[in-house]
Amino acid sequence: MFGLWIGSLFALQFNLTEILTYALVLWGIALYESHRPAPAAILFGLAILAKETAILYPVALIIFHIRTQPWRQQALFGLLSLGPGALWQLDLIVLPGQSGLTATFQAGAPADRMVPLIGLLTTPMRAPDFWIAQVLWVFVPSLGTVCWGLIALLRNSERTSPASWALLFNGLFVLALPAPSCEYMVHSARIALAVVVALTWAIIRMQRPTLALAWCGFLLAPLTLFRPDAYFQASHPGIRQRLAHEIGGDFLE
Repeated sequence: MFGLWIGSLFALQFNLTEILTYALVLWGIALYESHRPAPAAILFGLAILAKETAILYPVALIIFHIRTQPWRQQALFGLLSLGPGALWQLDLIVLPGQSGLTATFQAGAPADRMVPLIGLLTTPMRAPDFWIAQVLWVFVPSLGTVCWGLIALLRNSERTSPASWALLFNGLFVLALPAPSCEYMVHSARIALAVVVALTWAIIRMQRPTLALAWCGFLLAPLTLFRPDAYFQASHPGIRQRLAHEIGGDFLE
């Protein structure tokens, strides 16, 4: 389902960043569920090197275990998962003089970017059908993820509790996407892989086959409505021109 999600197929038309990042996250989750925290932390660390947004998963696990695990285990998990990304950012700051994170902080982010759904609501509908699809398959699941995470945390549900913080953090992250990321579904659906992974993790932990099958059907539904390559023809033509300029027209064709 991860590979057939429309966001994964959109991502493949650009690069392998999101695919690699959340494949490593899924692998890390599988090792964590197998009670192998050290290898899981290493994979989370590699995922963060691929894309910084993967940090939400090890941070969620650290917060979940902060009262239940010895501080040495927590420190080792944090060092293996967060250390490589921190060293890489430090290296970028020391050698080139600036990293992507420092550039973002220096530029400053408007306060309204942190308002949930503000990016979606302020984005013009260049292709109404894809805007509606974006709402249904990106922002509705993200909102549901936040609600599920909050309810699970309040109830202290044993089945979903390890994934509860991941549900909450990743759902809020997608809901707070700025307008440029919501202008085209090809951007938001790629980023929504963070939510897809969190929800899949929580649903698997629920051990309810009917719910799992319904979730699989939900993930596959966009493929019955439109092809990923058709999106570029239906949306603003400038996206193809920018893509051709960035990665080469021959590769795009």
